[in-house]
Amino acid sequence: MTQTMFHATTTFPLTDPMRLIRRLCKHWAHKITTEYSDNEGSVDFGDQKTAKLYANDGTLTIKISTPTFEDLEKIQHVVDSHVVRMIPEAEITEIKWELP
Repeated sequence: MTQTMFHATTTFPLTDPMRLIRRLCKHWAHKITTEYSDNEGSVDFGDQKTAKLYANDGTLTIKISTPTFEDLEKIQHVVDSHVVRMIPEAEITEIKWELP
């Protein structure tokens, strides 16, 4: 039987999206599994909760997948709080998530 996964995606403009991906992955690597390469990163929050981060020309896309809607909301909150803390205030004030 296949487990239903819940997903949320956000994309927003950012001067240096790869810098933020590196910072987030390095920060979270102290407690959980992370990886990053030239233009993307991945974060494994455990229990099938993941975040994928993609840097494109001047934009950052974050895709979250979790096994429950409650977990999705929790991971969104974790990502929101870290992103807003790690980038200059002028670049973003609110993250808007889209659910498929």
